[in-house]
Amino acid sequence: MKKLLYLFIALPFFALTACSSDDELPDVTLNIEYEGAQKVDGVYYVTQGTPFEITQLTVTPNREGAKAGISNVVYALDGMPYGWTNEAPFSQEFATENLAPGEHVIEVSMNVLEVGCSPAQAYMTINLMVVENNDETPSTGTESQTNTVSVRPIIQH
Repeated sequence: MKKLLYLFIALPFFALTACSSDDELPDVTLNIEYEGAQKVDGVYYVTQGTPFEITQLTVTPNREGAKAGISNVVYALDGMPYGWTNEAPFSQEFATENLAPGEHVIEVSMNVLEVGCSPAQAYMTINLMVVENNDETPSTGTESQTNTVSVRPIIQH
């Protein structure tokens, strides 16, 4: 009975929403923290044998005062499932010792939730360039940084 009482007490707070209707989709910016690569012109360079790790994924709502989050993050490498997590910080390490030098694609999909909006699915891709040695990596990149990407969820549940 107490659980039901708590639900009724919390119900008015859910009425204070960021979206004007439940048909509106979340509008967020995806924040990515990573290690083991250098990002140059939108491409993540990693030396073969060095793991590339997404250490944290978070979202920041683009609407003032809104609250948003993500769940069910699924990772794929070159079109093949690679990992899944539903626990923050939503990290995933990609082993590169068996990846052939050249271009690879990491795909990330996740549920995006914003209070008062319809749930949605967001997708992003990471272009990963595996090189045989550090000399092949452009010197203008930086290791371990935060990258922000505007993500507009496109699929409504």
